[in-house]
Amino acid sequence: MGDWLNYLRGLSLGVSTGTTILLVLGLAGAIASLAFFSRRSRLMLQQWLRILLVASTGVSLLLGVLAYAQLSHTKKEKQLAVMFLADGSASIPDGEWDRARDWIRQAEQSGGDTWTRRLIFAGDPRLLSPEQAKNDDAFRRPDDPYGTNIARALQHSFDLFPENCTRRAILLTDGNQTEGDLLTAATQAAAHGIELDAVVLDTRTDRDLYVESISVPAAARPGERVKVGVAVVTNYATAAKLTIILGGKTILNQTVNVEPGRNNFSAEAAVGEQAAATASARLDAPDDLHPENNAMSASLRIAARPKVAFFSSRLDADLPLVEALDGSRIQVQPASSEQLPSQPGALYPYDVVVLADPNYQTMTAAQQGALLQYVKEGGGGVLVIGGENTGELGKKDNRAPIKKMMPVEFKEKKKTEPNPVTLVLVIDKSASMARQRKFSMAVQAANETINELDERSRIGVILFDDYPRWAIPLQKVGKEDNKKKMEEELKTYGVDGGTSIYPAISEAYKLLKDDTAKVKHIILLSDGISLTTFQQWGHLVEWMGSKKITISSVALGSESDQEHLKKIASVGKGRYYYTEDFSQIPRIFLEEAKQITKTGTVEKKFKPAVLKKGDLLEGIDAAALPELTGYNPAATKPTSEVYLTADREEPLLARWRYGLGRVTALATDTGGKWAADWRTWPGYGNLMARLVRGTLADMALRNYRIEAVTADRQAATRIDVTDQFGNFVNDLDLALKITGPDGTPQEATLKQTQPGGYEGRFPVPEYGAYSLLVEPRGGGLQRSQGVGQVNLAPPPEFVAVQPDRALLTRAVAIGGGKLNPAPAEVFAAPEVEYPRREPLWQYMLYAALASMLLSLLIRRGLFGG
Repeated sequence: MGDWLNYLRGLSLGVSTGTTILLVLGLAGAIASLAFFSRRSRLMLQQWLRILLVASTGVSLLLGVLAYAQLSHTKKEKQLAVMFLADGSASIPDGEWDRARDWIRQAEQSGGDTWTRRLIFAGDPRLLSPEQAKNDDAFRRPDDPYGTNIARALQHSFDLFPENCTRRAILLTDGNQTEGDLLTAATQAAAHGIELDAVVLDTRTDRDLYVESISVPAAARPGERVKVGVAVVTNYATAAKLTIILGGKTILNQTVNVEPGRNNFSAEAAVGEQAAATASARLDAPDDLHPENNAMSASLRIAARPKVAFFSSRLDADLPLVEALDGSRIQVQPASSEQLPSQPGALYPYDVVVLADPNYQTMTAAQQGALLQYVKEGGGGVLVIGGENTGELGKKDNRAPIKKMMPVEFKEKKKTEPNPVTLVLVIDKSASMARQRKFSMAVQAANETINELDERSRIGVILFDDYPRWAIPLQKVGKEDNKKKMEEELKTYGVDGGTSIYPAISEAYKLLKDDTAKVKHIILLSDGISLTTFQQWGHLVEWMGSKKITISSVALGSESDQEHLKKIASVGKGRYYYTEDFSQIPRIFLEEAKQITKTGTVEKKFKPAVLKKGDLLEGIDAAALPELTGYNPAATKPTSEVYLTADREEPLLARWRYGLGRVTALATDTGGKWAADWRTWPGYGNLMARLVRGTLADMALRNYRIEAVTADRQAATRIDVTDQFGNFVNDLDLALKITGPDGTPQEATLKQTQPGGYEGRFPVPEYGAYSLLVEPRGGGLQRSQGVGQVNLAPPPEFVAVQPDRALLTRAVAIGGGKLNPAPAEVFAAPEVEYPRREPLWQYMLYAALASMLLSLLIRRGLFGG
């Protein structure tokens, strides 16, 4: 009786409570109607047959309702399902593979009719059907046995188990996974209620070494030296012959020693001007049983030759540098510094702008602004080469905008030369100088200047109108009594006549050209328009430069020839002043006197010291750099990198990032006055080419950030696109061009998935490095490109020579199973009972049909009347 009660308790309907109530009410109404109408039936039946007819019809209705309501019976049973996961990767020896098959067959024989399945895996899993499981020929290794992803196989089994049973997965593997994370998969299996056992298989002990990866830059420029890196993995120590080829040329062919584990090698060479180059590496080693994984290739994109705009104040003197760069496969467009564009668009076609000691005094704000925008927003590079003109940037009153992009802060130093300075004052004494006490202020300025100078210095004063005259002949300043004497002498002069500048300058030049002082300077002051012109006498100012004579000019008032005086100062490498406040004349003269006792250059013999090599001096024997005889003193800015230092550890060669671009500063000239020995040094051309190439902006990431990963012989690429201000760029039609390791091209479609983000996939069938090029087919970044790389490495299938028992032990501990169970233990009765629902509706339907048949027979009178 108790069994029946338990059975009845297990009955249930498969419809909702509301539907059940409606069915009960409907059934009760139907039976009541049947009983009522049976009394009024005209059928001539005996009473017992009439009752049987009503009963059979009612039973038919009841059984039909139970069938419709999906009557079922639920009971709890200990049910088991077992999944065998056999590792068929190449690291499993043939004998162990056979042992795994026999172990599974023996286990299944003890399992009776228990649900079982077999799954074979290496990199990818393959499920055997029940029919295949009966055939030993179907139990074979995967077609691609290289790679072991235990986690993927286990995860694949999750949805294959039936419901409401104890799930048990049996791993037969050596535990040496090359992909995936078994411990994570074991945790997921436990969450799915899967017990995990493991049978440890021995691993293959074949000697094997293979090329794990080959690395090259994503892109390079013609003539650039490219490093090819090769990673070799081995499970035994040996000597192997390594051959590296770049662009069809062998760049390394030697025997190398390899130790168990990862070994890194590299070689480098310059690339040519082809559109792409293939780098390949091959190993040949004795006793290597798997030579099929001993070679790998990578594709390298080669951009056009770097284009350089070269601006110099001494173009003729810098032609050897231009020729050296051109010989290093760098396209150079030379021009004078006056031709520097004032619009950044004119600079954008160039990869680097070289400023070879240009005349910063005449460089306009527009020209400087164009350079700043070219570097900061356009991502260009600027190489600044020092010299005497560059010394102007070190003056305290120099506020040139271009100084912001320099990696160093040029500065002045107090002159330390043993010889004093020689100064000649050339002062206008024409009739117009009488107005507003201009001449008397000029005389006062001359006197104060004389008092400022050291007694060993030499001073001369020329006063001019239509003709010049030496008011103070060139002489030593001397002591106070001599200074007083010169002051009294100047008071004796008055004003008269016209204005003729150049005869006075010529007088000064005659005496200064043979003067032995290291600093020879002229201060010219005038308030009018000269009768002699620059067109006639300009060569005289140019000659002064050859004799190391500089000239500054002072224009007084609006009636002065300002443009003329400005040009004299520019050509004469001096300073130009303009004032309408004539009381400022003494201050201007004093400022000039102080300036000539300071310098933006240091002239002394020294040998550059190497502070850091890095990529800027890679391949350069920096220790062999010849001596220099001068440099521009400077201080390092924060975040700049210093590679060479000068005297007192001041920066001589420095580089930093400015916005999207790079700026490199060499605080000396390149073969003129200070570095004459450099041009005869064998490494000169290579050094200058390295400085230019090291200033090139990164090819890879101006507007694009490219990420790519490989899985299942597919590469997933994600690209973030921004403009020069860091804003996301949307709605682009991007082309992703891929070059395979063997040079095979393909193209992938990129779709925008989020603001500024684009994604795509492409197949990677061969091991090696794939070169990626991203460029828009239209839109706002038409000039930009992005380059990247993704590497598909062969799985380290034979590196391990022992099973990973520790990994498998941790995995079965997570999965609540056993390590190395006996075959019969696999089907041990589970401890947990699971409800098993048995549907009864079909039986109810059959019984209802039988009851309806009985009703029909009664109506036909087959049981009598």
